[in-house]
Amino acid sequence: MPKVKWGGKLTENEIEEASSGGYKGKTPPPGLYQFKLRWAKNGISSNDNPMVTVLYVLDGDWKKEHKQYDGAPMFDNVTVIPSTAWKVKNLCDALNVKYKDFLEKTVVDDDGYITKIGKLTIKDEDLLVKAKVGNEDGDEGPRLRMGKAGLMPFTEDDDDDDDDDDDDKPAASDDDDDSEPF
Repeated sequence: MPKVKWGGKLTENEIEEASSGGYKGKTPPPGLYQFKLRWAKNGISSNDNPMVTVLYVLDGDWKKEHKQYDGAPMFDNVTVIPSTAWKVKNLCDALNVKYKDFLEKTVVDDDGYITKIGKLTIKDEDLLVKAKVGNEDGDEGPRLRMGKAGLMPFTEDDDDDDDDDDDDKPAASDDDDDSEPF
């Protein structure tokens, strides 16, 4: 009998990581939440277009009423083509990176995970973004989805305990980086 040839490059390790320690709580109601970007991965869409898949995890520490949803995952697929330039713009604005850096200075590791965009390090960092989210019923019950307002940058003004300006935002740069973009 013929064997199934799966598309993509899913690894056994990725399956193991996805199946362990998953979020078991309730789906948050629609609203504005703070998320940590856990990873972003370069890939190809089902229509053979370049795409970035992003995993955000809800940060329940932002507001006490969000604590019960801490760790809720939200995935987003950002296809990098002219008709979805608005999604690319939204992602770049939320991460405070220049559009040119995204297009020309995005660096991936051997597995396709984005490690840098310009000077911004992605991997193993707690990059905070806000997102208006809704929810929808999926095959396994309700799940978060990005709302129409999409992502927004997290600023120090969003932190209830801090009145500083946005001086701690990562600065995008035009410096030459000889790493290979994706």
